[in-house]
Amino acid sequence: MFKKHKFISFLIIFARMGTSTNYIELKRGLSLYIKQYYKPTTVTANTYSWGDRIRTIIGKNYPCILGLTSHPRYGEHWVVVTGYNFTSHNSGTYTVNDGWGNVGININSSCTDGGVDIG
Repeated sequence: MFKKHKFISFLIIFARMGTSTNYIELKRGLSLYIKQYYKPTTVTANTYSWGDRIRTIIGKNYPCILGLTSHPRYGEHWVVVTGYNFTSHNSGTYTVNDGWGNVGININSSCTDGGVDIG
């Protein structure tokens, strides 16, 4: 979907604006990039339990960026959701790429605090 090299260069410049990124900043950065290189699209940031939202977005083959909080390995970190396995309404695991080269990592939903999606 994204022009890989332009997107990475854009994120590097955007990331240098601060030491960490919150939901509003990530949403703003993605919105600016998409507006510059693609047709207008809605970028949504949610900081609530959004298991249903992720299932909908993943079902459409759109990316979801998930915010981790107090995770034993990652601490506060952004990951990309590639799948999920829920045992109840909003309880289960997300399958993610961690941005450090690891794919297919299972993250307990209790270690998440929201996310950003394009859709």
